[in-house]
Amino acid sequence: MSPNSATLKAGEYDFPSPISPLGVLAKLQQGQRRLNRITIPEGWTRWDIAREMMQVPQFGLTTEAQALELMNNVSLINDLDPEAKNLEGYLFPDTYEFSPETTGDQLIEMMVKRFREVWKPDWVERARSLGYSPRQMVTTASIIETEAKLDEERALVASVIYNRLEKDIPLAVDSSIVYASKLEGKWRYDGKVYKSDIERRSPYNTRIYAGLPPGPVASPGESSLKAALFPATSDYLYYVRNPARDDGAHNFYSNGAEFETGVAALRRWERERDAEEARKKRENANSGQ
Repeated sequence: MSPNSATLKAGEYDFPSPISPLGVLAKLQQGQRRLNRITIPEGWTRWDIAREMMQVPQFGLTTEAQALELMNNVSLINDLDPEAKNLEGYLFPDTYEFSPETTGDQLIEMMVKRFREVWKPDWVERARSLGYSPRQMVTTASIIETEAKLDEERALVASVIYNRLEKDIPLAVDSSIVYASKLEGKWRYDGKVYKSDIERRSPYNTRIYAGLPPGPVASPGESSLKAALFPATSDYLYYVRNPARDDGAHNFYSNGAEFETGVAALRRWERERDAEEARKKRENANSGQ
């Protein structure tokens, strides 16, 4: 056996083409193995992550229930959130690279480890100074993640949440209503919130019940965690999408009358948009005849 052969590292490799024999040898010696990759976007829920993990053959997950079961290992987060019943909110959104030998539960551990790397030790005390537990901070951050499209608006959205909580006004957040429906297996996955969803008697239904939902409703990113911990100071109680912009920006309001005016403007814009889309479809259909 040659001296070099003893340093070769076993595993699966991807080699560019063309590549010289010396290039192959260098990769084998350096152990530059092929890695698999999975991306978890901000705002995904356990169900979203479960479906994505089912697409990775090496995990051997044939049902959503099997994938969700991997997310029940609350021992990974028990010191920070002793009330956790699952890992919702703590599966940090990021792109993960892993070897072909990595198991599903090991990937879950990687996600929680990444969350703990982002979560600063002094944030526990910061949460308490605001009058909330770390779990409530992560819950607030998960709502911010699903509501704010622009980083510069996250702290303002946080201020609206805290202002409404202080006044005991229901948050009326659609993402929590969707979460309630997912918990009961009633969500239709068509992007529409139905009357039955809005009327569902669940503590996650923030249209019916004031206060924060019992736990996180999505995976918040770092910017949403920071917004929850360091909210803007405002007297805003409402926000609605700004129809004059196409980047997800909102208009913020401190009273109901202004808010209703903003809602009316948005509804008018939606009707005009829908009418324009219908007109284009008719034109396309006629041109195809």
